Amino acid sequence: MCRREETALSAEASFLNMFEKIIHPRYLSLLEREQLQDLRRAGLSIRAIASEMRRAPSTISRELKRNTVSVRGYMPHTAHRLSVKHRARPRQAKLVTNAELRSYVQGKLAKRWSPQQISHRLIKDFPTAPEMRASTETIYQGNLRPRPRRPHTRTRKSNCAAVELLENHTSSPMPAGQVRRPDELHQQSAGRG
Repeated sequence: MCRREETALSAEASFLNMFEKIIHPRYLSLLEREQLQDLRRAGLSIRAIASEMRRAPSTISRELKRNTVSVRGYMPHTAHRLSVKHRARPRQAKLVTNAELRSYVQGKLAKRWSPQQISHRLIKDFPTAPEMRASTETIYQGNLRPRPRRPHTRTRKSNCAAVELLENHTSSPMPAGQVRRPDELHQQSAGRG
């Protein structure tokens, strides 16, 4: 391959990268779908294609099952358009659109209620209002999204561990069922033995 062809191919690849917005490495890109089509036409098995593309065999198998048309075979551009269409969420989240529901949920979260408790309580407090329903998952998605981590300002290791526990929403550093004994009791029992 001459230098001019390499430059033309790299320019074409950069144009495709600009044209196609890569959402997340988890999803197959248009370039990967085209590579999948080429490898499939070359007669490679699903496992060989997966190895070549550094993807799981289940991902390749699922992609081919979803988007292979019996007459024309696998069509990468059609498959990509469909995947982009399926990824889009046309409606807004329930907690965004319903201010009363959002206020209720935020109030209960401020009182340290769990999303499951809130979800069940909504049914009791608003028995005739279906718009005032929210599943546990809806509450998690709407209010407990991971926040960006703040830089630690404290230098002591114990303080940093406490901040991490708070950021991870963990209530106690001890496993469930274990109770920490006061130092006085620990010293008394050590003195007897």
